[in-house]
Amino acid sequence: MIIELRATDRLRGPKALDVGPILAAVVQTARDGSIDLARLRVVCDWVQYKQNFRESIDLRTIVPSAFETARADRNGAGGTCASYELAIDLRRSGAIDVSAELTRALADPDGSAPSGRQYLEGWGPGAASCIWDFNALYWKALALWEQATGRGYEQALPGGESDARNVAAARELILKLFASWDDLAARRALPDELHVLELGVGNGNQARIWLDEFLRLDRELGRDYYRRLHYLMGDYSPHVLERARANVSHHAERLSCLTLDA
Repeated sequence: MIIELRATDRLRGPKALDVGPILAAVVQTARDGSIDLARLRVVCDWVQYKQNFRESIDLRTIVPSAFETARADRNGAGGTCASYELAIDLRRSGAIDVSAELTRALADPDGSAPSGRQYLEGWGPGAASCIWDFNALYWKALALWEQATGRGYEQALPGGESDARNVAAARELILKLFASWDDLAARRALPDELHVLELGVGNGNQARIWLDEFLRLDRELGRDYYRRLHYLMGDYSPHVLERARANVSHHAERLSCLTLDA
């Protein structure tokens, strides 16, 4: 049985999470259950949003590949090659009875017992699902949402802001990009127009910092890449794109905006 702890940054510091009791409960419940432990993977994560649609503890079937199915049939195992993932949201683990929830999740691995869940639709591609349409509606009506709530959408993020303000990270990325372009230029393979695409521009803070740093480094190093740059900003929401465009208006000659459905 593999146990994966993804929330490693939550294991240290003054507010470190004590995962010992949780892991002990996992081992005890899994040992007493009917699932083949060699086919069970436990994933302990810290889900970004405290209010979400996931169960705090949930068992998911890992669909076997065609090769695994064929091998199981050849070995006479039939349909017993299914594996399982036990997903645990550490963020909400303190508010539940972990042992009881583990017992519930592992009691019906095949999903034959009534779950009480009401499914909105059948399984299919995400781009064809109702949640995709719901997401698109949110972004199209974002200005109305901000007007109704009285706050910008960034304030609804877990930390109250995006993480797109790191100048050092922008500088490191740009220097790597310059190195690649320098190599292409030395081989006379660098195109006249240099395109950079950002997907999900938000309020444009990242684009502004990136373009400001790009221009500064370009002048400092004498590359003349800024004159050839074409920066493409893509986002779901025209409202967001307009706000981002205003945030980087001093780079307007180097910009294009794309409304995306992706």
